[in-house]
Amino acid sequence: MKFLSLSMLFLFIGITVSAQTYTIDSDASNMHWLGQKVSGSHEGDISLKEGKIKLKEGKLSGEVIIDMTSITCTDIENAEYNQKLVGHLENEDFFNVSDHPTAKFKIKEAKKVYRSDATHKIVGDLTIKGITKEIKIPAKVEMNTDGFSAVASFSIDRTRWDIKYGSGGFFDGLGDKMIYDDIQFDLKLVANPKTKK
Repeated sequence: MKFLSLSMLFLFIGITVSAQTYTIDSDASNMHWLGQKVSGSHEGDISLKEGKIKLKEGKLSGEVIIDMTSITCTDIENAEYNQKLVGHLENEDFFNVSDHPTAKFKIKEAKKVYRSDATHKIVGDLTIKGITKEIKIPAKVEMNTDGFSAVASFSIDRTRWDIKYGSGGFFDGLGDKMIYDDIQFDLKLVANPKTKK
């Protein structure tokens, strides 16, 4: 009986410490951005560089690295004007890519929700330009031994990360040059199983 009890204890410990780690598939993952201003809008894509998602005892954690040097514009066909906009997004007025080539999202917790557009509310720290702020993202998450995927639509107030260029909240008299503070993102995250411990 004592041997049986010890065996059950070790089995229980083995179950509770088991974890599944998923590695981000950067080719299959992507972020689409949309910025709006009084006179119109622009949009484009940003690649995810690397990262890992871990599922342990029913809890999600992990970190995703965003490649800010990959930012593109997809709505301007003229190559010269397209590059002019991308260059502006890369400079100090916006993301200062030369000094901060990556951004980072670190998952702190993921709570199950029961909504038509989401299975989880993911809470984490988003770091842009070296500034870290907490955000909450509603996401549809699927995970099993074959892989992990998440899709989410969310927005951030860029001024929280000191991106104030063209913001009506900080500058007067902008007229139709005013850029709205919210940036909208559509995220597709795909990750593959790596190890079991």
